[in-house]
Amino acid sequence: MAHTQENIIPVSDDIEFTIIYEVSDNICDECQKLVGSLISGNEEIFEARWRYLKMCTGLRYRPSRLWAYTTHHSNQYDALYASYTSGCSLCTLLFVTCRNVYGVTPTPQQYSIVGLDNPDHDLTFYLCFCEISVLEKENEEFTFQSLNACPFRFFLRNGDESDFRFFRRLKELRRPLHLPGLNAMVLAANILPDSEEAIDRARKWYKDCKETHSRCRRIASPLPKRVLDLALKASTGAVTLYESKNEVVEYATLSYSWGTSLPLTTTSSNIKQYRKGLSIELLPQTLRDAVRIAQLLGFRYLWVDALCIIQDDAADWAVQAALMTDIYEGSALCISALSAKDCNSGFLKLPNILSKVGICRYPPESSESRDIFVGWKPRGYGNVVEKSHLCTRGWTFQERLVSPASLHYTNEGIFWECAEKFLSETGSGTTPYSPAGWKKAWLVARRGEVTVLPEHLGAGNQHSLERATLLQNWRGFVEDYSARKLTKSTDKLPAVAGIARAFGKQASMTYMAGLWKEDFLSDLFWSRKRDTDTLTSPQQYRAPSWSWASVDGRVGYFGYFVRFMNPSLDLQLLSYDVKEAQEGTFGQVLASSFKAMGLLQAVVIDRSKPAREDDPHTATVIEGILHGVPVSFILDQPSEWPETIISCYCLRLGIFNNDRRDSVALLLVVPTGGHQNNFRRIGVGETVVWGAEEDKGPIDYDIFIAGKRIELKML
Repeated sequence: MAHTQENIIPVSDDIEFTIIYEVSDNICDECQKLVGSLISGNEEIFEARWRYLKMCTGLRYRPSRLWAYTTHHSNQYDALYASYTSGCSLCTLLFVTCRNVYGVTPTPQQYSIVGLDNPDHDLTFYLCFCEISVLEKENEEFTFQSLNACPFRFFLRNGDESDFRFFRRLKELRRPLHLPGLNAMVLAANILPDSEEAIDRARKWYKDCKETHSRCRRIASPLPKRVLDLALKASTGAVTLYESKNEVVEYATLSYSWGTSLPLTTTSSNIKQYRKGLSIELLPQTLRDAVRIAQLLGFRYLWVDALCIIQDDAADWAVQAALMTDIYEGSALCISALSAKDCNSGFLKLPNILSKVGICRYPPESSESRDIFVGWKPRGYGNVVEKSHLCTRGWTFQERLVSPASLHYTNEGIFWECAEKFLSETGSGTTPYSPAGWKKAWLVARRGEVTVLPEHLGAGNQHSLERATLLQNWRGFVEDYSARKLTKSTDKLPAVAGIARAFGKQASMTYMAGLWKEDFLSDLFWSRKRDTDTLTSPQQYRAPSWSWASVDGRVGYFGYFVRFMNPSLDLQLLSYDVKEAQEGTFGQVLASSFKAMGLLQAVVIDRSKPAREDDPHTATVIEGILHGVPVSFILDQPSEWPETIISCYCLRLGIFNNDRRDSVALLLVVPTGGHQNNFRRIGVGETVVWGAEEDKGPIDYDIFIAGKRIELKML
């Protein structure tokens, strides 16, 4: 270590804490001075290197003191580059950030390191891409976001919960000293995911969930058809592919991203060998890490799709893919490799977003030390998980949804998620979906509970509240899942087949390529979300145009049930035909269509006149609808229609109630060019019929100028 600093903190007249800080000599002299100024506890050292600028609006709009570090490589980008090439890890962290703004070529452009000090918060640092004088000239209301500044922090990594209590108390004692540097370090848990402390913490989370969480009761499930048996790993360095005998034994699962390079897989040619043994050294790093964690947590069996499904056997793949919901729901724990971008990345390593700059010891004679790192400020629990690479992948949607609990491995620590809690290594937090949303919606549906109110159904709706809850939750799942990406485009329906099969079985419903026959009108009424400019069609057929599964991109629903109110106006399903690659799997669709009696009207819409100010891709009808009836159309794929004026047809679905008024649900369709009266979908629309509260009621109003009721076929 470069140098040692003893920090004595008085508690009372006769009690004091002594902490020894050591600054690493693996960082450059300038960075050693920066770190030393923050941990020294010496006011003269701090004020010699930091300059107070002014008061400004800080965290949560509270007045904060703004400090600037004045001597770091003369605050010039080219000097920072020179230190980066010399191997300083902290300068590397700063240079990589500057490089995103200033480019690769080193130039004498200015950067600034500043600290924002609020009495109620830890000191937050920012790397600003400007001179210090620019900050001095800003008014008190400026924000670091407007300067495109990057926040970073000093982390004290540890693994003992008593450390948290000790240092939190220590910070309270330090605050009266009014030295910003003393509040610089933020406590964080041991970031090494396979450290003893991290494993002990994960074991405790699992034990508490299993023994005390009433909503997280595990289902007594038999082992999947195949699992990895880890029993001989320690003695032989190998795992075996075990063909189960329906034993009811706890097992873990893995949720991960394959990436572009396919992992080691089980095939018809190697399955016999894998039953005898598969060397751990042959596994891709992500799978190898999963085996290690599963074994450390006490699991003998681990399910991994690449190895437990015969990947070149279409029949086995279709059957096992359809059972994946059962497999993950029946597991004891899902190991979620959020930080691994592919099967070779692994997730048990110190992320390169941190720079070790020193250690601390307390008491001074202790042989144990706590590492001090510099890294980017954590983005918050929800952002870490929800914005991870894994949460953009299609297959992982059901894996996270139905698992009783997930242990998420990220670059910012380990997170626990179950139906009752969402925990991090340094506290707890919530995401927009869990546990209040995702997990609850799944459990409510599976247990036959009710969240839909009678008024949500509208007059004339025959659904039970239990079935309506299932249908509404399904559409909520589709909204999130639809935005996710798949390596194989044809997996769009197979990746949620297990969820669909579970819902269909529970409510005795018929599945139609992503929609439910029992609520067909509502399920047809999906639309492109406003934050999605256009949906895209895959090159290979996978679903009919009327199914959300036929397109890529985020879709949503208007949130209410469309009702069949008038047989002479509303769409009436006559028959349907869905051909699956493997019949009864709820998976890949080869062809699908339905026949119906419906009211059809030729319309002309104008794309140059958006119906909504917040969505330029909506369109206004100019011909075909009665005068004075406002209509809003949303095209599925605006890029498919470069022209301003579009001639097409409007198909009436039925009536839905959105709490404020009754509206008519509509589809935009065009002829397919094949047989007469064959159509495909191109968009969706709604029209306001009753505006006043007292006018609400059953609707038998025909909004078309010259609509004709015909038998048609939708492809």
